[in-house]
This record gives sequence, structure tokens and C-alpha cells, in this order.
Amino acid sequence: MGTTCCNQSPALLADEIPANTTQEALSGLVTPSDARADQEKEQNELAKKEQEDRAKKEQEEKERKERERQEQMKQAREKREREEREEKERLERDRLEKLGPLGKPGARLQVMLDDGWKDCDNEQVKQMCDQIAGGMTKFGITSRGHMYIIDWDKDKGTQTHAHTKKSRQLRVL
Repeated sequence: MGTTCCNQSPALLADEIPANTTQEALSGLVTPSDARADQEKEQNELAKKEQEDRAKKEQEEKERKERERQEQMKQAREKREREEREEKERLERDRLEKLGPLGKPGARLQVMLDDGWKDCDNEQVKQMCDQIAGGMTKFGITSRGHMYIIDWDKDKGTQTHAHTKKSRQLRVL
């Protein structure tokens, strides 16, 4: 056998191969270049697998972050919607509290005319509700082409014609 260098794996050199060795036997011999090629192939495959694993982990991390971002957006949207709903409910409670009996379902506003109590028209009621809900107790409205001064106190008040100064009682049923 020949000598081997410390950097080479032991392998037969071409001139050390016995002459009676068959081709089949030669194919089983590993030359240093074959060993290096196999080693490089294994390293390349390992590097490729590591790169694939790294890419897969990066993709999974990216997907996880996207799910977290989507969840945060969903929670923020739900919180905003809840706060808006609560604010709307609070404003409605405040409005109904300021309106008192006038804010109850089916409540009617009436004015005392010369021939008895008559229901106010819807436009007049709406104007009064808007003013009262806004915290006003004395305000002006326009109804049937005339200007009236309303002086309101809880569930009753007066309606005074701005020009004639004729005053009439108001009540809520």
C-alpha cells in the first residue's frame, strides 16, 4: 500500500491497484475527489435544508405577526365600537333625563287654546324636544309661520306669541 498524507483519506493510488482487479471492484473504490464531491454535496444539501428551515420559520413568524396585528386591529375596532355605542347610549339617557316626561314613548305635547287642549304638531314638538334636550329652558321656535317664545319647566311650560304677547299653557300627556 502507498502512504497517505495527513490531509487525505486512505485510498489506493492508481499504480497500487492490482492488475487483476475487475471493473466492478474498481467502481467500489472511493477516490479523494469523489469523497470531496460527496462531502460538498452533503454540505450543500445541509445548507439548502437549513435555508429552507430558516425561510419556513421566517414565514411562520411573519404569519404569526400578521395574525397578531389582525387581532389587535379587531380588538381596537371592537373597543371603538363599544365606546361609540356607550357614548350614544349615555347621550340618549342624558337627553331623556332632560326631556323628562316629554321623552317617554307616546308622550304628547298639548297647548291650551280658547276651545280646550289641542295636540301640538310634530314639527313644534321636535323643535321643543331639541331645545329642551340641549338644556335650554327658555327659547324661541317657529310654528305655522309664527314665532313663539317657550318657557319650559320639567313637564309644563308656556308658549308666548312673539308679536301679540298672548301666552298659552303647555302640558305633556
